Amino acid sequence: MTTDAEKEAGEALAALSERVLRERWRAHPAEAASSGFHEFDGVLPVASQAALDARAAELSSELAAADAVPLDALDAQGRFDHALIVGGLRGELFDLTRLRPFRKDPMALMYSIDVTNYMDRSYAPVEQRIASMARLLRGVPAYLEGVRSLLAPPLPAPVLEQGIEAYEGIRGFYEGDLAAFVGQHASDGLAQDATAAIGLAAEAVGGFVDYLKGVRDGATDDFAIGADLYAEMLRHGEMVDLPLAEIEAAGERELARNQEIVRRAAERIAPGAPLAEAIAVVTRDHPSADRLIDETREMLEEIRAYVVDHEVASVVSDVRCEVRETPAFMRWAFAAMNGPGAFEQTATESFYYVTPVEDHWSAEQAEEWLSNFNYATLKVISVHEVYPGHYVHFLRHHYAPSAVSKVFGAYSFWEGWAHYCEEMMLEAGYGGGDPRMEFAQAQEALVRVCRLLCSLRMHTQGLALDDAARFFQDNAYMGELPARHEAVRGTFDPGYLNYTLGKLLIYKLRADWQAEQGDAYSLKAFHDELLSHGGPPIPLLRTMMLRNDDGRAV
Repeated sequence: MTTDAEKEAGEALAALSERVLRERWRAHPAEAASSGFHEFDGVLPVASQAALDARAAELSSELAAADAVPLDALDAQGRFDHALIVGGLRGELFDLTRLRPFRKDPMALMYSIDVTNYMDRSYAPVEQRIASMARLLRGVPAYLEGVRSLLAPPLPAPVLEQGIEAYEGIRGFYEGDLAAFVGQHASDGLAQDATAAIGLAAEAVGGFVDYLKGVRDGATDDFAIGADLYAEMLRHGEMVDLPLAEIEAAGERELARNQEIVRRAAERIAPGAPLAEAIAVVTRDHPSADRLIDETREMLEEIRAYVVDHEVASVVSDVRCEVRETPAFMRWAFAAMNGPGAFEQTATESFYYVTPVEDHWSAEQAEEWLSNFNYATLKVISVHEVYPGHYVHFLRHHYAPSAVSKVFGAYSFWEGWAHYCEEMMLEAGYGGGDPRMEFAQAQEALVRVCRLLCSLRMHTQGLALDDAARFFQDNAYMGELPARHEAVRGTFDPGYLNYTLGKLLIYKLRADWQAEQGDAYSLKAFHDELLSHGGPPIPLLRTMMLRNDDGRAV
């Protein structure tokens, strides 16, 4: 029977949740629209210091309201939701007042001018979506002026160059794919209006690019956030409060372990030969250009069947994600999953994008590209992106137990889960012990653990960008160009350590949960329980899944 105190506590938490989400959607309309709240379609936030200060004050007020909720009278889910809310508020406040990426990173606020959702997801008639998109595009000039006002040159050179490239890509997308989409789907009057909006936005983006190029001369090599902010980033974003040296040591152990897996697998693939020969054996076994999409689709059915038949995890829908060629504006990525927002009720389809060979490429370029889609690596990528990785998580996330558990989550859970799945599936027998699969999976893991180590060392120990790029080459066996790209990403995305960190956190949770469950343990039960809570920080998830949490996360 519910007591008066429990009822009052539940009502206080419900009121807090409603307020926090209402004010979050108003502050972040692009997130609201992509989550499924289409009353925010076409809306841009205000990019100004005054607006950020007002949001920071709002967050502080919400935290004060959260402090007034009587935790002792809440049930376990209520305490979990309260912790999610407080963690989310503190994380956003940290970003606004301490980390402040918008001061040095031109891309920090770029997501608001991404209009791909209006093209890809058929949640409303196409002309309605185009009209909303045009409304947003007309606000781009003022929005970018605000973004520019927030930047504080000198900017870090690698971040600046990446920003220039990203905004040039957006301008090309506006003028190319987006204009073609409008021309194909809009009636004459709407097409004229939307085309004008596209031209206005493209011109503004071009002007912003010119501004960024104009501050190149004063650019610096100083991108590091420092050890204090790095530790705060992990504490607020992931609820991980470990000494950085302990995380680094775990990364070093993981690096050595996966390098040994690569060496053993390479010896089985090409006995007595150099590592390069094993790489060649693996990479030359790939689909043809005209069969890439079809074979990926067939591969997904095979992987899905393995997940279901071997009781790896519950797949809660018979609906398949659609395998499509990657849209032209996204073809910097080999493959990607595009799932619906957690609150989307209409456009619930998911797309697995696979980037094809371009028609104008030479035979040599096509072969080089397809080598990245060798069968072993394509299976590992598909496990990460689809079964039982991101897509299965998307399916479960839709049924998370509360609104706040659909909103507040952790980088380390989302990417940690998908990365964990790559190795877990081999442990569960997928691939039948094929050394090519072991080789491909360990190579992917090496890239992720190099991210962890280089992120830590670049931002807290003074590791130079060039040295980080060489670290990827030497330890993940990457070519010079992709190694450089990986290192550059770490300058503006220090959180990319979370692929490996999240995987390690999940493995530790699994071991502890198995110890508590004893004979009742099953892999499927663990995964189903893990995915039933949304995508929360894993240290918080431990409080829901374990009777006795030893506090040792990795």
